[in-house]
Amino acid sequence: SHYERQYNAASVVKVQAGFSLATKDLTPEALRDVVRALKDHSSYAQHAREAGEQLLSLGGLSRIVEILQEEVVKGG
Repeated sequence: SHYERQYNAASVVKVQAGFSLATKDLTPEALRDVVRALKDHSSYAQHAREAGEQLLSLGGLSRIVEILQEEVVKGG
C-alpha cells in the first residue's frame, strides 16, 4: 500500500540507511544525487546492514505469528 511504502521509506531515513524521494521530486538529477551520496558515504551501507541485522534478530514473520498465537491463547 501507499502508506506502507511511505512508512518504510521514513524508517530507512530515520536509521540513516538511505533517502526518500517523493514521486513528484524524482528526476534523473535527483536520482543521480542520491546514488552519488550513497556511493560516497559508506555510513549509509553500514546503517542498512545494522538495521537488517536488528530486524533479523527479532525473529521475522514466524516470531510475529508466535506472539499473536500466545496472545490469543492468553485471551489478550
